[in-house]
Amino acid sequence: DTEKTAAGLTELCREYRLGKVICTVNEADSKVFTDRGYAIEGIISRFFKGEPAWCVSYFAQSQRAVSREIEKEDEIIEKAKEMKRQYTHSEENGFKVRTATGDDAEELAGLYSDVFKTYPTPMDSAEYIRKVIGRQIILKVAEHQGRIVSAASADMNTKYLNAEITDCATLEGFRGRGLMSGLIYRLEQRLKEEGFIVLYSLARAPSTGINIVMSKQGYEYAGRLINNSNIMGSFEDMNIWEKIIN
Repeated sequence: DTEKTAAGLTELCREYRLGKVICTVNEADSKVFTDRGYAIEGIISRFFKGEPAWCVSYFAQSQRAVSREIEKEDEIIEKAKEMKRQYTHSEENGFKVRTATGDDAEELAGLYSDVFKTYPTPMDSAEYIRKVIGRQIILKVAEHQGRIVSAASADMNTKYLNAEITDCATLEGFRGRGLMSGLIYRLEQRLKEEGFIVLYSLARAPSTGINIVMSKQGYEYAGRLINNSNIMGSFEDMNIWEKIIN
């Protein structure tokens, strides 16, 4: 019952003093939400097993709908687009790239704690990582001298054949070496073999590096989610990038 759901969500905002509701809906249902004051913030092509998805958001608090750095973030997007599809895969000399397992949970939790002040999912919890790794997510890591220095995952939706490229983190001393691009490339190859249709990523809008990485990999900019994720200590805008792989 889409009408009831849309109405119920806005009521929950009032009851629990929530700032924003985020929904991913099909085209037919999108009008129900927009008629109730939801804004369309992006569209992910072929999200629902080949059919598009509308990213609609309801801002219960007006200040939550205002981006603090929109001009800077627009400049980052334009810079990233200039480097579209420039990635060429090569082996990462001096680094070992592999698929992570539950045995890596403690070290991975430490990596995410080091890189992010806050994060939308509990990737700083070894227990959580052990729960999802190899089931809900595929996680690739790059090692240097036996130490995990970079990681990225694919959060898989096997029902609709889409996957989110997420949990991208590289220790400060190892950034700028192309490690993240290599990890994403390997995730893509695996997901393509398994028949996934579309990949998407929510990239931190203020971060030049990760937006350039997505553009270089051939992802297309598909919208921006305003004040969407509590990451690095505060709410940040997130850019939507998508890539059709099958």
